[in-house]
Amino acid sequence: MADQQTPARPPARGMINPGKVRLVTFSIISICILACTVISILGVWDYTRGDTVWRAFATFMIVALASFVFALVNERFGE
Repeated sequence: MADQQTPARPPARGMINPGKVRLVTFSIISICILACTVISILGVWDYTRGDTVWRAFATFMIVALASFVFALVNERFGE
């Protein structure tokens, strides 16, 4: 039986080092999720006004989405 080797995966490339971009993106998204959780709990307990909770939640989700899109664009454009 011949050794079947999987084709080598091409190295990730991007304008900025994709590994570092993924790390920063993961960190930002994780912080946004944590912040949204805390803000939602504060909203449930009426610690803040309702519109404040909604605006903060929307802001964090926009930042998380923008980070994710930036990571995708960085890898697509390459060198």
